[in-house]
Amino acid sequence: MPTPVVYLTADNGLEFRLSSPRIDFFMAFLVVGSLTISSNSIHHVIDAGGKGFTLYFDQAFFGFPISELPKLKEFLQQVNAAKAAA
Repeated sequence: MPTPVVYLTADNGLEFRLSSPRIDFFMAFLVVGSLTISSNSIHHVIDAGGKGFTLYFDQAFFGFPISELPKLKEFLQQVNAAKAAA
């Protein structure tokens, strides 16, 4: 099964690549430019009013427009499917 990957554009226009190449345990990598942040957990919170959401990645967090939320949900479904198939 291919590595789950999603590309998200933050509120400030930065492009992020979120991937989870490990199947035996969850480890996500958030890449923007030459910066890579890794985490074994992520969570998101939809902002009041539903205009955006915040992605928390360990101690870092990034704001995204609500239009990016379906991509994040699809990514998480891919991660779950990969774990189930392993």
